[in-house]
Amino acid sequence: MMLLALLALGQFTPLPGKKPPVIAPKPPVATPTPAPQGGQALPSDTTPWQPTLLWRTSVKRGEGTAAVGKEAAYVAGGSAVHRFNSEGRTDWSTEIGPTAAEVTLDARRVYVGSERGTVYALDRANGAVAWKATLGSTVRMAPAVVGDRLVVECLDNYVYGLELLTGTIKWKFYRPDGSLGYAAPAAGPAGSVLVCGESTVYRLSATTGEETWRTPLGGKALGTPVLSGERVYVAGDGAGVVALDAETGERRWRFRVGDEKTGPDWFGAPLVVGKTLYVSSYRRNVYALDTTSGKVKWSTKVLGPALARPALDEKRNVLYLSSLTYKDNPTLTALNARTGVSVWDYKLGSLQAAPALAGGRLYLASTNGYFYAFSIQ
Repeated sequence: MMLLALLALGQFTPLPGKKPPVIAPKPPVATPTPAPQGGQALPSDTTPWQPTLLWRTSVKRGEGTAAVGKEAAYVAGGSAVHRFNSEGRTDWSTEIGPTAAEVTLDARRVYVGSERGTVYALDRANGAVAWKATLGSTVRMAPAVVGDRLVVECLDNYVYGLELLTGTIKWKFYRPDGSLGYAAPAAGPAGSVLVCGESTVYRLSATTGEETWRTPLGGKALGTPVLSGERVYVAGDGAGVVALDAETGERRWRFRVGDEKTGPDWFGAPLVVGKTLYVSSYRRNVYALDTTSGKVKWSTKVLGPALARPALDEKRNVLYLSSLTYKDNPTLTALNARTGVSVWDYKLGSLQAAPALAGGRLYLASTNGYFYAFSIQ
């Protein structure tokens, strides 16, 4: 199961002079290897190539997915939130205590939560604290920006709606089925927000917190819900992959894999692009599903369990995903997005975060203390 290190509350202090070293790539930091041709896949239409490791820099520990803007990449790791420029140099680091969670960006600020239930808004330019809000319990997942609200999930089963500019608490909503702390809130239709309990999806008004609908999943929610068109997609342990009507919450289809002997497979956060939903699993399976019917377009095997959300490079037609830390082969994998045929595998140590793409680059944080940047052009 995808685990996220908890954040510990600390006093934010921008450290403009503190520059974690940029370490030039050299073997055996990362090793590209030929990829197995597994699963149900057609011949590849992707030209063979390999990624180029541009730089890696120390973040002590990073389990959360990076947030990437045009000017810089932001990641939480060790005891701070960091902003790295295109060369891997640190623009700023803001100390917050032990952290490895995900951050959220808007045009001006970086948002992150803490183990003691405090949410911080940092200035993107310099890391200074714009505001902080104390909530009831640990915040593990990335907050969601929806209109003029910042929506935050806590492990005490409450969801909070904060005023985006000031951090003032405007509402809170209780989830009676609890919370696993793996699925982050996500923007829904018409100014709503989608949140998960342990085994239920809720649609709430982002402005007031009023509930529109709730739908039991029939299993545990492990992935952040995704809105695409008129449907909401969510995945997990036992639940499989579920498509819901965004207006009513009614189930449209379900995709499950497993039998009585093995039990159901676990699925992580899905990625939806056009008419295709991409999702990976604990049992090393990757699937491309038709978003209308849930039918399999292709499936393939990868080297290790993969529960982080994939990332798609539409220009190259390549799907990227990372395998989990505690297996033998933590790996960054590239697949042909149309066929599922493997393009390459790049072995890295201790992965839990999802890859992030921007400007012809792929960014990835690892739990062994490094933040990587690859050229994928």
